[in-house]
Amino acid sequence: MGELQINSFAVIVAAILNMVVGAIWYGPMLFAKQWMAVNNINPEEMKNVNPMPMYAQSIVVTIVSYWVLAMAITITNAVTVSGGMSVAFWLWIGFIAPVQYTANLFSSKKILAFFLDTGYQLVTMLIAGGLLAVWR
Repeated sequence: MGELQINSFAVIVAAILNMVVGAIWYGPMLFAKQWMAVNNINPEEMKNVNPMPMYAQSIVVTIVSYWVLAMAITITNAVTVSGGMSVAFWLWIGFIAPVQYTANLFSSKKILAFFLDTGYQLVTMLIAGGLLAVWR
């Protein structure tokens, strides 16, 4: 296999979009109350938490994940939005959803926690897949 050409800037933009979608998904506009409820988080306690170290770590692991997604898209020669989204979907269904489901089972969380978190992962993977397929 030859060297894979990955657009690093596209990967970083996709990771930033992941954070933007996360702010909306887990924010008051969508699922903040439900997410805090299923995770037994008191909103008052959240005011005392500095999220920056978590955001920094999250962006790093998201860049790694999207770099691998870009490699899979390149290997499969997906060059359309729908092609990139298809690759992203199959990686999500094969790796992300089962891992998160298993973690949910053993954490004794309600199934709603799985759907909230894994739904977010599906949405962001599809966005990244479409973007990375067309922006080479």
